[in-house]
Amino acid sequence: YRNGMLILGADKGKIFTSTDFETFTMHSTPLTNSEYVVKFVYDGTYFYGYTWDKVIRSTDGINWSIFTIPGDTEGSTVNITDIVATDGKCGVVSSDGDLYISLNGGAFTKMELDISSKSILSSIVIFNDEFLAVGCNSDEQKRLAVRTINNCASYDWVEGENVDFPTEIISGENV
Repeated sequence: YRNGMLILGADKGKIFTSTDFETFTMHSTPLTNSEYVVKFVYDGTYFYGYTWDKVIRSTDGINWSIFTIPGDTEGSTVNITDIVATDGKCGVVSSDGDLYISLNGGAFTKMELDISSKSILSSIVIFNDEFLAVGCNSDEQKRLAVRTINNCASYDWVEGENVDFPTEIISGENV
């Protein structure tokens, strides 16, 4: 529930909205009949939602368009695992260990992370205006955390078997 509107994703690419929690209106999206939106977030200007390989965006929660995420060099799809947005920033992580960021509603850019190619980023939050993503290295079962620094200009990361942090982060708001 954001900006006076509840948005629910359904199968076949449909979205339902309500302003009173009693009456729901169905809206079409550019998604196919085999896709459904997993999660919605709001950055203060845009609503975002994601499927396993696409991000959709709307200014009003009713009219949606595909918001392109750059694929990898082989052109394969992005396997999205989580999304977060607040104060004009949106971040997306993938099961391929990728971190994509959008600042002030601009296009997503892929952070070039120098971490293991077998890494899975599973969850993301915004903390002190920077992104924090966590996951694991799928081969060695090591936990992994990536944090943007310098207003998202660069990043640092930590990985280890005995690192004391979760592989999932839950946040109802900006942490």
